[in-house]
Amino acid sequence: MTLVNDDPYDFGEPYEPTVGPTADPGDADTSPQRKKMIVFFLVDTSLSMRGERINAVNTAIRNSISILKDVQAGTKPCEMHMCVIEFNKEADVIHPPESVSTIVYNDLSVSGDTQFAKAFSLLNERMSPKKDMQSVSGHFAPVIILLTDGEPTDKSDNGIPRWETELEKLNKNSWFRVATKVAIAIGEEAKNPKTFKVIAEFASKDCALYAAEIDDLRTLIELVTVSASKLNASGASLGGFPGGKEGEPKDTGGEVKPPWVNDIKVVVPDVKNVVDDEYDFS
Repeated sequence: MTLVNDDPYDFGEPYEPTVGPTADPGDADTSPQRKKMIVFFLVDTSLSMRGERINAVNTAIRNSISILKDVQAGTKPCEMHMCVIEFNKEADVIHPPESVSTIVYNDLSVSGDTQFAKAFSLLNERMSPKKDMQSVSGHFAPVIILLTDGEPTDKSDNGIPRWETELEKLNKNSWFRVATKVAIAIGEEAKNPKTFKVIAEFASKDCALYAAEIDDLRTLIELVTVSASKLNASGASLGGFPGGKEGEPKDTGGEVKPPWVNDIKVVVPDVKNVVDDEYDFS
């Protein structure tokens, strides 16, 4: 991975809400109400992630917490929260959404196989007004980062893999549609069409990425976490712009260029149907 900018996290001045013309600073507190932005980590913790890979993920997430505190300090209307979901043969919320100012991260461990369907189903459940996304007025568009090193082991129903069925349901979720979604395939084993199909269909445009080396993985996680968070805190996202009725954001089809698209050497193509010879990373 090659970074070409000296400061890939620099997106100019943060968004500052203005006080209405009738507001009297002497009569009331005119400081802007802080809106939450949740960074969801969706982490493959199957057995193939053991050793250096899960260690690198744990280190990168822990480092991202520290960096996101700086993002929060620089974007006054935004209160950064983090949620960590792991998936293997099951899917579980390891860290429910919590402010980066108070969260104490517990390292992830590995077990089982790679059931993407359960991960997508749980994420869909969490991204609802009844769970983690209570209102449009109280939230910026979320950031979702999927990390995996292997192909799905989900069963199929009538020839359709269960992960595809659950992703189709997830794509009907308004918060998911407006989210900035990044997916990172990790290591040599992930260089296969089945894995690339999952991450390409999950991620926002130009946001399905590949990390060949452990050092690249740590850098990439921190880069996309912070840069995507700054982008969304500006009021935009790679999925669109929130602004629908209360409790449901509106997908306007907003097209925003990923801030890291020119900083990453390898970007996985955005494809629907893949074949073995479509990917050449030599």
